[in-house]
Amino acid sequence: MKLLKRAFGVGVLLLAAAVAASAAVNGPGPVAYVYETTFNGVATGPTGPDPANFNTQVWGSATPPAGSLLGSSSTFNGTLINMLTAGNQFAGTQLWTCNATLFTYCVGTQAVGSTVGNASQVFEFIIVQSWPFYVDSAGASNVTNGNFTGETTSDDGSWMVLGPAAFTYAQPANFQGATGLTAGTAMVDNSANQAPTSKTGTFKVAVQAACANNLYWLTMQYDEAEGGDAQLEYSWQPPGAGALGTVTQAAVYGQVRYLGTGTSGESVQVTDPNGGTHTVTTDSHGCYGYNYAPYSGTQPVTITATETVHGSGSIASTVSVPIGGAIRQDFDFPPPKVELTKRITQVKTYGPTPGPATTPRVITPTPDPGSLAGVNGTVNYQPGFYPKDVVTYTVYFRNIGGYPAQGPGGVGPTFSDILANPLVYVASSQTFTCCASPVVTIGAAFTQAGQTLSWAMAAPLPTPNPAGTAGPIQGNTSYQVTVP
Repeated sequence: MKLLKRAFGVGVLLLAAAVAASAAVNGPGPVAYVYETTFNGVATGPTGPDPANFNTQVWGSATPPAGSLLGSSSTFNGTLINMLTAGNQFAGTQLWTCNATLFTYCVGTQAVGSTVGNASQVFEFIIVQSWPFYVDSAGASNVTNGNFTGETTSDDGSWMVLGPAAFTYAQPANFQGATGLTAGTAMVDNSANQAPTSKTGTFKVAVQAACANNLYWLTMQYDEAEGGDAQLEYSWQPPGAGALGTVTQAAVYGQVRYLGTGTSGESVQVTDPNGGTHTVTTDSHGCYGYNYAPYSGTQPVTITATETVHGSGSIASTVSVPIGGAIRQDFDFPPPKVELTKRITQVKTYGPTPGPATTPRVITPTPDPGSLAGVNGTVNYQPGFYPKDVVTYTVYFRNIGGYPAQGPGGVGPTFSDILANPLVYVASSQTFTCCASPVVTIGAAFTQAGQTLSWAMAAPLPTPNPAGTAGPIQGNTSYQVTVP
C-alpha cells in the first residue's frame, strides 16, 4: 500500500504508514498467511531491500532463484504478471515506472532517493510461492475432483495461477483436465495498487487416467509497490469443502501395480509429520494421493500399500517430503516365484537282473545327493527302462517368493508336464497333494491334451511359512507312464 501524499509533511506520512501497517487483512478466507514489512517509509524513500524481513511463519516452497523471477512470459488481462528487468532489481524485488499520481516517492517521473540506479523507477518487491496438490476420485485422495475456488486478499497485487510445474505461471487451455482456464488466465487475478482487497476465482478438474496428470501446481504471486504496509492472505475451497480454508502444502501420490498393471481398490496408508495416519483407496487405474496441511521443513512420512486383490501382502516405504514438494511413490508387487523339482520316484520293472522277470519288481530309487528336504527319487535312473515298465514321476513344488502364486481369474497356478515319446500315460494315475507350510487343502483339476498333462490349482499357492523365505516343499503332483 502506498503512503497517501499529504501537504502536512513527513510526520503525517509516518503516521499514515504506522496506521496502515497496523491494519489487519480481513478477507473471506482464514488469516493464515499474512506478510508485513518492517519499513514505514520516509520522505527520502527506501534505501535498501524492502521488506527487511517477513513474518517467520512463511509456508510454501523455498524462495525461487533470482532467475525464475525475471521471466515475463505470462500475461493476465493484458498485463505482465512479472515486470522485473534484469540488472535493475534487488534480490526478491521488482521495479515499476514512477508515476507521481500513484506513488509517494515521485517528483514528476523521478524517484526520490532511488537506489536502483534508475531515477525513473520505484522500489518494488514480490513473493512467489508454489505448492502441489493431488486430485483424484472420492476415496483415492483427500482432495477430490470437481469445482475449486481460490481467494486472495492483498495490499497490493496478488494472483493464483495453475501451472505445469513449480513457479510456472502459464498453462495450456485445458491443463491436465482443468476447465474454466485458458492460456494466460489466472485463477485469481487481484492485481492492483490497492488497500487490502479480496477477489476469488474458480476452475474445475476432472480425474485423468495417468496418475501424474492428476498432480497440479498452484502458484501464488504477490507484489508490493514502494514498501509501506504489505499484507496478503490466500486460501482455497476444494470440492466438498463448506468454506474457504488453508491450502494444502505438500503431496504424496503414486500407483499400486501387480505384474505391471495398476490395481483398483487397494489400501494405501500414509503417515503425517504430526503422527497421524490416513488411508486412501486406489482408483480404477491403481492411482492414489494424499495432500498434507502445512508443516515445517522436510519431514519423513511412511507409505504402506497392501495388495489385496491377489493377496500379495504389503510393502512399506519411507520418503522425505519437503514442504511445498510432491513425492511420487509407486508400489510394484512382483510375480510369485514357484520352484519345481521333477524326480523318478518309483519303477516297476521287468528288466533282467540277471534275466527277464515274469512279475515286476518295485524299486524306490535312492534320493539324489543334495536334494531338498522332502524331495525323493532320482533324476537319472539306472540301469534304464525296459518294455512294460511302469514309471512314476513326481513333481515337487514350492513358492519361494513373498506373494501368493496364482493364475488368471484369481485361481491358483497351473502345472504342466510333457511326456517324452514314446511314453504312454497310465489313465487315472495322477495325484495332487497340497499344501504344507502353511497346512491347507487345495485341490487341482487334471487335464490331458496329447502328451501334455496339466494340473490347475483351485486357489492360489500360499506364501510359504515364514513369508518371503524359501520354505520347505509345499506339495507335489505325480503320474505314471508305461514304456512300450
